[in-house]
Amino acid sequence: LMFAYDKWWSGELSVGSLAVLPISALSTDPEIGYLADSITEGLIGELGRIEGLSVISRTSSNRYRTTDLGVPDIAGELGVDALIEGSVQPLDDALKIEVRLVDGSSDRQLWSGTYEPDWGGVRTAQGRIVRDVAETIRIDLTPETEAQLARHQEISPQAFRYWVLGNHHLFENDDEAYANALRAFHSALEFEPGFAEAYAGIAQVHAYQAGWFGSDSAAAALPLAKEAADKALKLDPGLAVAHYTLGIVRYYSWDWEGAESAFRAGVRLSRSVSGFPGGSTGEVEFANFLAAMGRSVEAVAIAAEAVEIDPHSTVPLNELGLALELDGQTDAALKMYERALAMDPNDIQTNAMMAHFLIRAGSPDEAIPYVEALAKATAPMSPTMQSQTAYLYGLIGRERRAGDVLELLEVQAESEYVPSVAFAFIYLGMGDHEETLNWLEAAYAERDISLVWLRAAPWFDALRDYPRFRNLVARMNFPD
Repeated sequence: LMFAYDKWWSGELSVGSLAVLPISALSTDPEIGYLADSITEGLIGELGRIEGLSVISRTSSNRYRTTDLGVPDIAGELGVDALIEGSVQPLDDALKIEVRLVDGSSDRQLWSGTYEPDWGGVRTAQGRIVRDVAETIRIDLTPETEAQLARHQEISPQAFRYWVLGNHHLFENDDEAYANALRAFHSALEFEPGFAEAYAGIAQVHAYQAGWFGSDSAAAALPLAKEAADKALKLDPGLAVAHYTLGIVRYYSWDWEGAESAFRAGVRLSRSVSGFPGGSTGEVEFANFLAAMGRSVEAVAIAAEAVEIDPHSTVPLNELGLALELDGQTDAALKMYERALAMDPNDIQTNAMMAHFLIRAGSPDEAIPYVEALAKATAPMSPTMQSQTAYLYGLIGRERRAGDVLELLEVQAESEYVPSVAFAFIYLGMGDHEETLNWLEAAYAERDISLVWLRAAPWFDALRDYPRFRNLVARMNFPD
């Protein structure tokens, strides 16, 4: 690892907060672009380990990927003392990473550094950058932080390249992307069999494939997710993302006690050493679990923390909105959904949440534009997501449109797996409760992840007087 750096400062520095702006890729090669994103996330996570330093989440800083705003304006909007800017480009057989720390109020450069690792040394370079920044702003790293930085030893360059590629595909939320991510993570392990983060990535893919955006059954995907998460934690017990992913797997597998234990372990690790590298994902999932368990007060608290971590992301806002709604704070919930829509009017989850909210509030006509927006977005998506649109169509009286989706999924089910819960949602929206219960029984046999909401979700309220439904809830063995 080659590096060189210079520093400039005068007087007493006061940097208690900073944001890492998206690292620029000085290359047309998509792989360098993926690497730039990975370095951005890595620096945010590693700098977040520094005790006494507040680091803005990736989602918040990512808004400035392309902007005409100057440093003082960006720092002012984010409420930070300083910004980190940088770039990465290929350099013969290595890489050239340039980073600079800039004062947020004056745009004065406080420090700059140049590092020339190969692909396998990128994480080591990130650790060096963190130490150099800490030295510049005169913050001593704790032994715990030093130990965490020391975990990232140089690895096979090929393994790291595949891991970066896998992370790029991981959050694209469709089956093709999940397949690409899985291939990349497995390829990384061929070059570096002890790569804990690659196992964590495999666990995430399989967990998401069992989720609402995926098309695998829980029975097929979740055992694979658990196996990979367990391997990741055996290799690195301090890997917060592996704990969170194991929490998701246990939650989806109806292991309530095990899920809470894993989520709490992930929260504890993220609070002690860093924020979750991708933002608030762990807190959002934990809040979702608490809400499904009927613990709305706790869910509100955790979801509020997620919003604080990622104030410019729609995902934690929607989760907080749902938790507030379940806690009876409907006015506050509506404000969260409105904030999320203001950020991204086309967001799938936000349009679905707003449509649900307005229908439950007795305003189905006001829900129509949100249902239509959801329909445009979900047509090519997973059966479960398509069924959500059909469910909402049924609730607003457009049963023909709901029936169109039903026919499509019935045809699809002749040649590939369509979860039974998708049909349950459609019949629920159309008001056919007996057929809904038939499909929910089938979903129970499939151990579908959507059934985690049987006890707490308001969308099942229409079924609560049915003995068959009460029996189904009892069989879920929800905690008291």
